[in-house]
Amino acid sequence: MKRKLQKICKKYGLAGLLLLLAWTATAQSGNPFEIVPRLDMPESQEQAIESPDSIAKETGNPFDIIHDPGIAKRKRKKTILPPAGTPVSPQSDSSLFRFILVVFILSMVAFLLTILRSIAVKSFSAFVNNNTLNQLYRDQEGRGISPFLLLYVMFLMNLGIFLYFCLDVYGIRPLNHQLGLFALCLAASFGLFLGKHLLLSLVSFIFPVKKEISRYHFLIIIYGIVIGFLLVPFNLFLAFGPESALRNVIFFLLLALGLVYVYRYFRAMAIASKFLVFHKFHFLLYICTIEITPVIIILKIAQSGI
Repeated sequence: MKRKLQKICKKYGLAGLLLLLAWTATAQSGNPFEIVPRLDMPESQEQAIESPDSIAKETGNPFDIIHDPGIAKRKRKKTILPPAGTPVSPQSDSSLFRFILVVFILSMVAFLLTILRSIAVKSFSAFVNNNTLNQLYRDQEGRGISPFLLLYVMFLMNLGIFLYFCLDVYGIRPLNHQLGLFALCLAASFGLFLGKHLLLSLVSFIFPVKKEISRYHFLIIIYGIVIGFLLVPFNLFLAFGPESALRNVIFFLLLALGLVYVYRYFRAMAIASKFLVFHKFHFLLYICTIEITPVIIILKIAQSGI
């Protein structure tokens, strides 16, 4: 071999020797400067490539670019999306429905305060002052109470939303569908108070107390308007407040509503003062059948659903 190299050097010079060495390296291991792509390699070959030493042994080039098999696998992995039509989880569905209710509450209150701001202010004044209530009743007696009825409907809507949140917090599910449960709460709210007004109208038709019942109708509407505005911040808190505080908030609100209703009963007794002296039994019968019994029935239904 040594003599062969000497003959080549004498015949072709140094250039011939370099060409011979390059040809020998190529024949043994291919092009040492070639970058070998491995992204399309099978997993068996990728797993075989574990270290730079193994690559150097296979290609003969220690400076070859090393591709991490893990990166190649991650590139080939496609994000697996849930198929179309997959039902949304109940928790996300409930959160979306709560958000829609919050937007509805705020929009309703903003609209009514824009067009009926003076009526709302007068209602709050009549809530704390009996003379203002009487004056407001005389002013509206001949012109109707349509503006007050709009605010009263807002109260019934907020009461239905409050009932929906209470059922959700205590896990009472008469219906699995969110919209159906909300519609049931609204129906309970409207049915309770509309039924009460119908019973009062029936009493005024049977007994000679039409004027007093009319004033009591108006008193219920005024108190309903005030309670409707009171329910707004509590409904917002029940929608997105911390779960650990929701039951305490509900208890505090029910206690406040109970005090408001007791105060309203004292105001109602002032309206019916001339009948209390001679008709105590009838007044107690009315309190038990129209005021207390519906509340007990609702509480019984709620307890049976827990």
